[in-house]
Amino acid sequence: MQIQTATTEAEISRCFQIMLQLRPHLNKADFTIQVGHGPTFGIILTGARYPPVSG
Repeated sequence: MQIQTATTEAEISRCFQIMLQLRPHLNKADFTIQVGHGPTFGIILTGARYPPVSG
């Protein structure tokens, strides 16, 4: 498992599906923009990544 901060638009976008489970009112475009501007307001999106399972 790797813990990392989502900083690029692609990384933030990949976090959307799990955030949608917690905040069903969100839409992907607004979420990406809001989190992208997050560091300005002290918001940091951090997540866990699991390597793909082989075999």
